[in-house]
Amino acid sequence: MSRKILFWFGLVLFAIGHFFLMGLAEFNHLVSNQLTAYIIAAAGLSFIAVSNLLKQNN
Repeated sequence: MSRKILFWFGLVLFAIGHFFLMGLAEFNHLVSNQLTAYIIAAAGLSFIAVSNLLKQNN
C-alpha cells in the first residue's frame, strides 16, 4: 500500500475510535464496549506509525 493511503486510513480509524470513546458516535451493535473503541484507535495509530516508517526509509 502507498504510505499516503496508510496514513489517511490510519487517521480515519483513529478518528472513528476517538469519536466512540468521546461518545460522539454511538453504534451499540458495532462498538459494544470501550475495549473495542481502544482497539480501533490503536489500529489507526499503528497505520500512521507504519506510514511514517515507510516515509523515513525513502
